Amino acid sequence: MKYNTKYFLFLFMLISCFQVYANMAKPFADGTKSSALFGSKDCKVLNEKISMTVVASDKTEDDPEIYRIRYKISYVISSEKEASLPLLFIGQRMKSASSVLVNGKKISFPKITSETIAQFPFIKGSQSGGDFYDIRFEDNNKVWGITPEEMIYFEASLQKGENNIIVEYEGSPQYNKYGLLRTFEIHYALYPSNYWKSFGPIEIDLQLPENMEVRDTNTGKLQKVSDNAYKINIDSVSTDNLNISFSKKLSFIGRVLLFIEPVGISAIALLIMVYFHIMWMRKRRRAFPKKFNYTVLLGALIVSLVVSAVFIFANDLIIWVIDEQGMKQGYILLAVLFIGPFLFIFYSIFAGIIDYAYKKRINQNTTS
Repeated sequence: MKYNTKYFLFLFMLISCFQVYANMAKPFADGTKSSALFGSKDCKVLNEKISMTVVASDKTEDDPEIYRIRYKISYVISSEKEASLPLLFIGQRMKSASSVLVNGKKISFPKITSETIAQFPFIKGSQSGGDFYDIRFEDNNKVWGITPEEMIYFEASLQKGENNIIVEYEGSPQYNKYGLLRTFEIHYALYPSNYWKSFGPIEIDLQLPENMEVRDTNTGKLQKVSDNAYKINIDSVSTDNLNISFSKKLSFIGRVLLFIEPVGISAIALLIMVYFHIMWMRKRRRAFPKKFNYTVLLGALIVSLVVSAVFIFANDLIIWVIDEQGMKQGYILLAVLFIGPFLFIFYSIFAGIIDYAYKKRINQNTTS
């Protein structure tokens, strides 16, 4: 197999494993991570367009993902002359078979096996051992844990002038399994643009389901085309990765509650309870200035129990308002059982100091 080193480029798609663990220590499910073309310093990418359509996925016991992403990535490449180019596509547990078109022609994929992998000098045995390999583009760029079955290699004829490469495949977003709001994240590597003679603007079109909305992106200018369609334009690459996060649409009340969070709601409840508790202590102290004020400890116990109950209720309230019934809340009850006694102890000390100061003032007024 001969390689045209002057026009040698790689189509490098990283598709990370989608894994769901019962282990509570893992707070998120991995999703697809993709990257742009690794290319030649003698070729120019005039334009890259990334179309991502997020669709609902059938949840099964073996594949419990919620959404899938349909990718269609188009590259317009300018070549100074004709060349036969080896391209490599890597897909770790892809959700569907990929489709690659070069200048309108669909490319077939020869199967890579452990017996034929020695033909590819850029594939080295992985440090993790076993039937795994690293893809080496440069010394500091490696992909860990790739098996031969996860590699798709093909050769494409690049004509002089403009060429069009289209890659289509399906992946899945990363998402959290714990917390109040399930947030999905799309990751796309931009750093391969450094491997080209020049890399033109990148245009991203994102289509979401009707009940979803973009929450944040780390680069480019986000434009809302319609209720469910977004566009991002990147004129110059200033970061290694493009990250887009999205979640379900929230009502105004849902946004407010999510901003305050259960801790904020509990803090508001604590302030209200402290006010009424102080009023109760002062009333009892005025009636019995010399006696032990039982409202100090009793009130501290009531305040601790009420605030703990509000914290638990606030979690359920927010989840109900934003309709995230499938989210796990981790160790909320355990946290309440652990923090509740400390709240009672420290608040009892605080209430005791308040009562002592008020008792001292009453006695001074009585003496004078």
